[in-house]
Amino acid sequence: MTVALKSRSLALSAAVSQDDVVLGIDLGTTNSLAALWQDGRPVVIKPDGKNGKIPSVVQFPGPNAIPLVGGKALEQAVVDPRNTIFSIKRLMGRGLADVQDDLAAFPFPVTENVRGLLQIDVHGKPMTPQEISSLILMRVHDLACRAMSGNEVVKAVITVPAYF
Repeated sequence: MTVALKSRSLALSAAVSQDDVVLGIDLGTTNSLAALWQDGRPVVIKPDGKNGKIPSVVQFPGPNAIPLVGGKALEQAVVDPRNTIFSIKRLMGRGLADVQDDLAAFPFPVTENVRGLLQIDVHGKPMTPQEISSLILMRVHDLACRAMSGNEVVKAVITVPAYF
């Protein structure tokens, strides 16, 4: 196992030049964060000047409004729980039978699509957990680029739980 990991690491190192900006994103169930690889180690990006954690929450203010992501979305959870989506990672790649016991914890409507995968009704539009997660990833990416004075991130690594 160690040898396999080392050879993967060497292959990855060869694919990344010294000038590449590589962003690591931890897409968490509760919070997400980003880190850059600098001087041989990860450095957490702290866009808010705090700990770098960004709530993994998306709020949809209206059918045609731009979704809020992160702290501003979390603030809306009390005001508009039906359109404030959290813990979305728990629903990725799953069917209704897989999460039946968890549904009571979600104030937003979770249904199953024709393919047997979950979807969330957002102002009458069905969205998959993957689509909602992509909004979180885009926000983390945007915050990271701003923190780096607009430098473009060319390569990224996203964490994946062991059970996926």
